[in-house]
Amino acid sequence: MCPERSDLPVSDRWRRDGDGDRYARERFGSARARSRDPRLVARLLRSLPGDAQVRSVLDVPCGAGRLRDSIIEAGAPDTADRLWFGADVSEEMLGAIPGRGGDRVRADAAALPFPDDSFDLVVCCRLLHHLPEPSARQAVLRELVRVSRDLVVASYWDAASYQAWRRRTRGPLRRRRGPETRHAVPWTELAAELEAAGAAPVGRAHSLRFVSQQAFFMARKRRAT
Repeated sequence: MCPERSDLPVSDRWRRDGDGDRYARERFGSARARSRDPRLVARLLRSLPGDAQVRSVLDVPCGAGRLRDSIIEAGAPDTADRLWFGADVSEEMLGAIPGRGGDRVRADAAALPFPDDSFDLVVCCRLLHHLPEPSARQAVLRELVRVSRDLVVASYWDAASYQAWRRRTRGPLRRRRGPETRHAVPWTELAAELEAAGAAPVGRAHSLRFVSQQAFFMARKRRAT
């Protein structure tokens, strides 16, 4: 397996020849691992506010398209070909997306090439926990909210989880080599960053509450009055 290059900036990982195909085949080795994120995204999409109209979804960073089917299945079947839009900074990832459904564009989540209010829903999976600096995380949140007309769904690592506690308290002999590149954040801190970006949290979903670090939130863009 070709491991993720944690010594590189997050925007430079998974960009070598063949990385997209290797990620799609090997990054989530078991059926349970492969289904975890799509299942949580689908759970949040099933709980959309009653007045939400989701006809277009931006998936950024979309990687090799792991979430595409879950997003399409949760939307209107007759819009499957135009419902999902994938964006990723890695051309290798974009090239590994199977099939022809949806549009794909190379883009950085912190500088999206779309006008304001371009998508009904913006989904961001497995990026925020790679951004330990609040300023970098806030830059991405502002972009996600900016290009959304209504809703944002994103994953983060929950600092209240047991796994996050273990990472904080393990001794120096057990620390991984090199700098820590993944960061759990308290929900109160992340919620405040969302508010500053112009969105209000409306729901959360956990894989295993207080055990697994991986969690998702749903937020709704505030409208100017």
